[in-house]
Amino acid sequence: MIEGRGLRRRFKWLAGRVLPEPIKRRVRGRFFGYRPAGVSLGAVFVADEQGTTVTLDGGITLRFGVEDRAELQYHFVDNGASVEELAAFLALARPAHLLFDVGAAKSLFAVAFCAVGPDKRAVALEPSPVMMEGAARLVALNGLDARIDLRPCAAGAAPGHLPVRVYRDGFVSAAPDASGGRAIDVEVTTIDAEAERVGGDPDLIKIDVEGYEHEVLVGARQVLRRRRPPISFELHLDLLERRGIPPSRVTDELLSHGYRFEASTGRPLRPAEVSDSLHSVLRFIAI
Repeated sequence: MIEGRGLRRRFKWLAGRVLPEPIKRRVRGRFFGYRPAGVSLGAVFVADEQGTTVTLDGGITLRFGVEDRAELQYHFVDNGASVEELAAFLALARPAHLLFDVGAAKSLFAVAFCAVGPDKRAVALEPSPVMMEGAARLVALNGLDARIDLRPCAAGAAPGHLPVRVYRDGFVSAAPDASGGRAIDVEVTTIDAEAERVGGDPDLIKIDVEGYEHEVLVGARQVLRRRRPPISFELHLDLLERRGIPPSRVTDELLSHGYRFEASTGRPLRPAEVSDSLHSVLRFIAI
């Protein structure tokens, strides 16, 4: 059964790469996840000479460069799963003070977290130098340099270094058979090591690490045992299976620390609904 689900996830991924846009548009809601959201962020965009400002429900205001406008439209309006994910994340952010944004990309979540209130700070971990440039620009535009600690490194099971390839769009691959792009060596840290470095455990963790979720959790065992902070998760089931790691290994690790699971809309999820999901990427909350 699980093998069949993995094949169907692989088929959907391949179809998403090769099908013409008009066909994908007709089936996206069912197969590709670009569906209307069950909630609204109330995003209002205003362009000025400095770039773009977006205000969300609750009075959260973020400033972005013009080059980020399409990405914001996607996350805040177009992709229902992303809208629900961010809405759930912001609800978790309100009582929290320290975020670890793991796989931060341009640090959108870290910036949104700190925009919720002046008492909040974040550690953003991202191995891609291209993404880090975008993150530094975004953090500076919002005046958050003193509250967001940008860390140009990956997170894993143990500190060290990792050879990767970085591509023009900023994405990084550590796959042994990866080709193209530019070969670089990146630092690897752990959530436990970062908590020791900053002198405190995070109140909230966001994880989006493209199939390396299990290693990140192994490197967070001390924090998860001490504090068990809520985790906003993007689980890449297809990439895990491509590496030979069953997604149930991720849910089992979380269950061992006493976590339970919810969809971004708040609906309780059974562990099997997470690990056996047909979605290539599943966004959920571990609490």
